[in-house]
Amino acid sequence: MAELEVANHAKQALKIVTDQQHPFWHKLRELLFEVSIIIFAVSISIWMHGIGERHHEQEQVKTFLLGLKRDLQGDLNTINNVVKFHKEMDASFIYLRSLNPADPIDAEKFDAAYVKILSSTMFRPEVSRYEGFKSSGKLINIDNDDLVEKILSYYHTSWPIPQEQYWLSRRNKMISYIESIEEKGEDRAEQYKLITSAKGKYLLKSMPTNNELYGVYSDFAGMGKEIIQQIDQMYPEAAK
Repeated sequence: MAELEVANHAKQALKIVTDQQHPFWHKLRELLFEVSIIIFAVSISIWMHGIGERHHEQEQVKTFLLGLKRDLQGDLNTINNVVKFHKEMDASFIYLRSLNPADPIDAEKFDAAYVKILSSTMFRPEVSRYEGFKSSGKLINIDNDDLVEKILSYYHTSWPIPQEQYWLSRRNKMISYIESIEEKGEDRAEQYKLITSAKGKYLLKSMPTNNELYGVYSDFAGMGKEIIQQIDQMYPEAAK
């Protein structure tokens, strides 16, 4: 509609310029009137386009942030499961270290704890949605600067973190140690002897998850909760 108005008034302006019947000052007045209408129409068109573009950008932001909220909720669930698993492993390591070589083997309990040595689970955030939105350059469309800063801090953490690497290095030493026996066959008596040996107890002593790693998981979960809270404040109708 605006384009049609501009075209009509442009034709009228051209008609005024080529008019030979009216004096110069009359034509100038009419020409200025037509030009002012054209400028106004163009300005309105640009303004309306800007509003439409802005609305489209904010709809994209909303879709992204609500999707990010679901990703973060999944991350929080994963962190809870990882922490739960590590605590179960810690209990198994403490139990194995308490065993006495001369004590009879509680086969069921020993086997369950021994398997934990071979188990491992670590937290890795879901990043595909964030990476896609960031690579498109659309993070700047989020008006809440504090929220953007929190999102950047959350997703710019490099995994595995040092605390994880430290724990994994200790676990790998333990794995290497037990593999030297298991090459001869997975015999429970040999496994028990391995675990209750001086070296086995020494390695088990360093196996429980350190408080620093638990602290990192707790802090990371806190960051995720803060982001979710701010997203809920922006879109209360979608808060659950």
